[in-house]
Amino acid sequence: GHPNPLEGIPLAVKAALTKAYNEGNARTIR
Repeated sequence: GHPNPLEGIPLAVKAALTKAYNEGNARTIR
């Protein structure tokens, strides 16, 4: 099968991006 592009991203990087994304949404909503 084809490799998942997200699997090439370190978990720490994904976690950081997710946190920043969620915080950005929270600031936008508020």
